[in-house]
Amino acid sequence: MEKYCLMESLVYGPSPTKNQQKEKSKNRVAGTIVTKPIESITKAVTKQTLINLVIPAIKQKWPASASKEIHIQQDNAKPHINGKDKDFLEAATSDGFNIKLTQQPAQSPDLNILDLGFFRSIQSLQDENPAKTVEELVNKVTEAYESETVETLDNVFLNLQACMLEIMKKREHNNYPLPHLAKVSQRRQETLPRDLTVDEDLVKECIQFLIACGSIGKLDQLMLDLGIQIPF
Repeated sequence: MEKYCLMESLVYGPSPTKNQQKEKSKNRVAGTIVTKPIESITKAVTKQTLINLVIPAIKQKWPASASKEIHIQQDNAKPHINGKDKDFLEAATSDGFNIKLTQQPAQSPDLNILDLGFFRSIQSLQDENPAKTVEELVNKVTEAYESETVETLDNVFLNLQACMLEIMKKREHNNYPLPHLAKVSQRRQETLPRDLTVDEDLVKECIQFLIACGSIGKLDQLMLDLGIQIPF
């Protein structure tokens, strides 16, 4: 089974630079190390972040018994690199790993784990106690990330699956209300599922829809993985 890592620059993004303040100010003495934000996030910055920070972090923390085929989902921001970049591929396929870049479908924030959960925590923390300096902002984001619980992460991944189901049902648009799974109640009663199931007929309907739209793509491999044959 493929494993998915959904990351964005806010979590594993380019680190702010640290410079010495040359002159004394009312806030700092001369020589104080201050954090400066990167003024322009370019493809080169994104590429180095992936190669030097993201990929090494994945490899360090990845369970030895888990599949090493991993997808890093990124949105369609212009500074993001192509998954076929030579240097990225060299780093992503070393040490027995097969790490790929996957683009988030345009205009689909419901398919982004950070939008479904983590960003809300950061925004809430910022609203409670606004950051006044870059250092404070970095610390608050780190604090929000480290305070996330396993239950919260389970919730957002279940939300992601529920959104995927709704998208399959709608097919032609993403105009649907975010589903509610009563997760707190189900967890208390120990009935909360780890994964949501997909009706086989719904899968077949979606495959037929994609074929009718001319989106053949990787359907052959998908149907082979699911044990589905045409004609249905």
